[in-house]
Amino acid sequence: MKSRAYSAHTLSALVLLASLIPLASCRTAPPARPDTAPSVAIDGSTMYCTISWGKRGAYTLSGQAEQLDGSSYSVTLERLDWFNNWQDGWTEASVPLEGKLLLSEAGGSWTASKIEKPVPARTSAAQIRHRNTILEGNQAADLFDRRLERVRATAAWLASESSFSPADGNQFFARAGKVLFPEQNGYPEGTGQSAVNAEFKAGEGMKWNRTYTEQSIPEHLREVRDSGTLWRDWEESRELFYIAYTWEK
Repeated sequence: MKSRAYSAHTLSALVLLASLIPLASCRTAPPARPDTAPSVAIDGSTMYCTISWGKRGAYTLSGQAEQLDGSSYSVTLERLDWFNNWQDGWTEASVPLEGKLLLSEAGGSWTASKIEKPVPARTSAAQIRHRNTILEGNQAADLFDRRLERVRATAAWLASESSFSPADGNQFFARAGKVLFPEQNGYPEGTGQSAVNAEFKAGEGMKWNRTYTEQSIPEHLREVRDSGTLWRDWEESRELFYIAYTWEK
């Protein structure tokens, strides 16, 4: 088997992410965008593979690779490592994962496509910083699990809607923002009438149009939308919504 060599900077970033080292200061990382080319490292002796998006490995999938031909691999996924930051803090998590990807290389650039949908298990390790408080252990893992569950449920619904078909990440964020949070991003075409004489509910410092929710949002997502919980998920981890959406499509 042929070994792929990558920069020490890339590999050290992956090790840092996986180890979940506590950091006392504010951290930053470029957004993880799965519609861009990933960085890939494959160990030639063990065939262990890491697939990373974002300059600091903000979104990393890892697992066992099997070479199909000279430029493509099947990767049986074992773990998701995730990091993102927002205005008041950051989230870092490691999640066992099942699924399978096809990796292909052409012209020095990699593409990753789904063979079997990635399905996460319970978060194995997490840290969440909010302002001056850092949560760790089971508390942080439980919070991330609940967020990931809400995000995946939302992504699955969006993926099931035939009228929702963004071409890339930019379109996803624009269209999903309108569908999920029209009070902030403008109402989708044909739904603006729901704002007339509507009943609103306060949540997370915002007012949510319950009439729109009942008309346009599936029942299992209504409470988390009208409470503002889904808005907080979006504001703090919107890239995670897009990643979950790509898993569903």
